[in-house]
Amino acid sequence: MVPAMSLPPTWKDMALEAFYATLNDPDRRPTPQSTVEAILYAVRERGIGALDEPDNVERMRRCDQAARRQINERIAALFATTRAHVQ
Repeated sequence: MVPAMSLPPTWKDMALEAFYATLNDPDRRPTPQSTVEAILYAVRERGIGALDEPDNVERMRRCDQAARRQINERIAALFATTRAHVQ
């Protein structure tokens, strides 16, 4: 479970720009599941080459470690299933 987002302890002393950057740091919150699903949809529709498309490169860049792990596992399972049907 992901802990609730909290304010930095020095928030009252921070410059507005630093405070904004801290609150909007992608490492402070998990990757939305919709981002993971968008990447996987593209791979199912267009194959593994979809990961090289600019939109998916950007989506992957924004993913946290847990999301990347989930994407890797689901792609591996997808291709394992596909190989099983071909043989």
